[in-house]
Amino acid sequence: LYTATVSTASAAQVAIRLFLLTRESNYLEFAQKQFEWVSARLKADNGLFADGVEKHGAVEHTQWTYNQGLLIGDGVYLYLATGDKHYIEVASDIAQASLVRFSLDALWLQPPTFNAVFFKNLMLLDTVAADLKYRQLLNDYAHLMVSNLDYTNGIFVFRRWPTSLDQSAAVQIFALNNSQTKGIS
Repeated sequence: LYTATVSTASAAQVAIRLFLLTRESNYLEFAQKQFEWVSARLKADNGLFADGVEKHGAVEHTQWTYNQGLLIGDGVYLYLATGDKHYIEVASDIAQASLVRFSLDALWLQPPTFNAVFFKNLMLLDTVAADLKYRQLLNDYAHLMVSNLDYTNGIFVFRRWPTSLDQSAAVQIFALNNSQTKGIS
């Protein structure tokens, strides 16, 4: 049995959104419990989150962008659900630690689908705690994708053989970039 950050944080995000729709407190309680568990069990010294934990307690320390993004999103949604600014502070701290860890080169080494999740949640944070650095990183990553466009075939080439999932991630990232980067060159 493996308890993954992505599954736990995603479940929390769904529960928070259900709470926002229904106002049923059991959804909020579940989300808070999941968020706190990941924060207590999988947070590394650099402020980011490991991938998950094995049944016998061994932690898989890989730090993927989508895990950071989902926890940023959880923080934003928990803030929207509770009004507790502590959640925005936590989300902002994760975002700042992500900016330190995930330079443009480091982002390029992550799967584009993971980066799409990361940027979606980072831009969600930007709606309640704006930071030009978030939008600039998104814009820089979008430009890097363009520089790796195979114009002959019209596909984005990442570190591996291009997949339709990678292409859909690129579309999501460009959609985010176009909606968020007004005035950024």
